[in-house]
Amino acid sequence: MQTLKACPLLSLGLYALHSNLHKKLTYLDHAADAIVIANCRPEYVILAGEKMKLNRMYQQAGKKITPEYEQSKNACIDSLYKYYRMDRRTAERLISGHGRLTPIIPNLSEEVDKRLWDKNIYEQFWKNDEDKKSCEELYRENVKSIYKNDQEFAASLSMPVISLKPDHKYRG
Repeated sequence: MQTLKACPLLSLGLYALHSNLHKKLTYLDHAADAIVIANCRPEYVILAGEKMKLNRMYQQAGKKITPEYEQSKNACIDSLYKYYRMDRRTAERLISGHGRLTPIIPNLSEEVDKRLWDKNIYEQFWKNDEDKKSCEELYRENVKSIYKNDQEFAASLSMPVISLKPDHKYRG
């Protein structure tokens, strides 16, 4: 039995948030970001925003932890406890990067890997594959492997459609 491939660049840990490499390969980066955000609990969205803010503060301070950094981190931990009853130690661990945020849907990264790809991804990773399957055939196999118990739903899915807007505006 052949194992189905998942695109290594689309896994959630590497895909999200503004990587120029991914933008060169596919235009689905915004779709992946939206899926990730939609499948995070509200407190995790707050944590992700705070981690980005703290990272920026850390970099701007010459890679040093400042009193402003600590104050912002503690305020976030306090608000997470106040509004979401998140344990302070858990919040501290997650904000420090020593924990994993879990999505609402189990195996979300696998589903995103197998459903969000287009012809550019296919040509980058599978064009010279020994199986010589088309992009659509590989997409169908991947989707059927995700939804083994609901083949009718899997058959109803289609590859994402991408519409491009011209980068240049013309006048005159």
